[in-house]
Amino acid sequence: MRHSWGLLYLLAGGFALAEGASKSHFASYVGASLSVLSVLPPWLLQLICFCVAVFCTAFTSNVAMCNILIPILINLVSAYLEN
Repeated sequence: MRHSWGLLYLLAGGFALAEGASKSHFASYVGASLSVLSVLPPWLLQLICFCVAVFCTAFTSNVAMCNILIPILINLVSAYLEN
């Protein structure tokens, strides 16, 4: 059975990038920094998040972007619900 090593490297790199963002508290910092956007209407906030996600997945794997963006969006939603 032959395995695709490129896929393994892509997934492992995505998990490593996400773990690095988690350990460095990058997601918490960015989420707190973006809390000023909580005054925007929900549809505009969704559009901004969508555009950022699409742009970032052009450069990194989807696994890494999901593991990085979801904690950022959780912090952003928390700030939005507090207002």
